[in-house]
Amino acid sequence: MMIDDNVIEDIAGIVFRNAKKENPAIQLLKQRLSETENAFNNLLRAIEEGIITPTTKQRMIELEQTRDEIKLKLIKEEMKKPTITKEGLVLWLRHIQNMSLETKEHKQRLIDIFVNAVYLYDDKLVITFNYKEASKTVTLKEVNCSIIECSGAPKSTFFD
Repeated sequence: MMIDDNVIEDIAGIVFRNAKKENPAIQLLKQRLSETENAFNNLLRAIEEGIITPTTKQRMIELEQTRDEIKLKLIKEEMKKPTITKEGLVLWLRHIQNMSLETKEHKQRLIDIFVNAVYLYDDKLVITFNYKEASKTVTLKEVNCSIIECSGAPKSTFFD
């Protein structure tokens, strides 16, 4: 599949569209930050009008702490998902496309990129890929007819 340039463009497009979707946790943190800043600004206006009590001061300190905590959580959440460009993704896929299955290092690198874990049982093989949080049970028959072993494509796909 990776030999075809159109497939690489399609994969990059799909990955890029999915990467652009904002994490729901980030949306929630942004909403909480906005609400906290609004409350802070309202309190600040009240102080400017001369309404200041020990409770007002304590609430101001709490809002500042909450705002700083939310900003830190937001930064941490945004760091979990780095910003990518479609062009950068295409370049990375083309690099993978140019890897040779003749060298042990390239084979190992491909496995490291795409495979998270492999569990071998008497009657089945479970492979957990890095592309999503699920695993796919693969029969030994499918493994024995993988793209690497056979000259043709496998009878069924792993990514259904």
